[in-house]
Amino acid sequence: MDGKAAYCLVPSAMFFEFLPLSVANHASSTEKQHLPADATLLPSEVSVGTEYELVVTTLGGLCRYRIGDVVRIVGRHADAPLVEFRYRRGQLLNLRGEKTSEPQLASAVTTALGGDSVLEYTTVEAMPKRGLPFYRVFVERAPGAPSFSPAAAATLDAALGRANPIYATWRAKGAIGPCQVVEVASGSFESLRERRLAEGASPQQLKVSRVLRSPVHEEILGAGGRVV
Repeated sequence: MDGKAAYCLVPSAMFFEFLPLSVANHASSTEKQHLPADATLLPSEVSVGTEYELVVTTLGGLCRYRIGDVVRIVGRHADAPLVEFRYRRGQLLNLRGEKTSEPQLASAVTTALGGDSVLEYTTVEAMPKRGLPFYRVFVERAPGAPSFSPAAAATLDAALGRANPIYATWRAKGAIGPCQVVEVASGSFESLRERRLAEGASPQQLKVSRVLRSPVHEEILGAGGRVV
């Protein structure tokens, strides 16, 4: 589909429902099991070009579970919807309504910092008591890669603007400050992984969150890091 990956949702795999974002944005993520019956749409009712949050019911016991994936309907295969993954709810950077998604962040990091130079990365929404809010990007260099240059933050900021024009608009208006790049100490993301496992995360499902929400996790990455 135009060079982008699209997936067919097979009805026999599980029961799929689609929660319109206008509803999802007003429903707490804790309300996974308490959606009104008429809140969701069936596969036959969705519209091509529209984004929805997936809700699934499985043979394993999940009932009307909001898995957090937002997809766009890009077509159909027979009667089954073809979907394109857009982002994970809770993984948007959203200081002023710019809604920078995981794919946009990944594109900017790869373009600005070089895919081969980055072992891992994540971001926090920095909200200083004084001054403008901004993105703080924690990056761990790949083994053998050179340190990031002093221009890395400005280069990444420009790349973010190209990846998400709404971010560029807010930057131009002076509503969001320039992003900050923190080069973390080697092994920092492994330390974060160990912390999350100790907190009860599943080893099989543990992934690096591209947006951190925990001050403790941010502190782990910031220890020994340097602002580029």
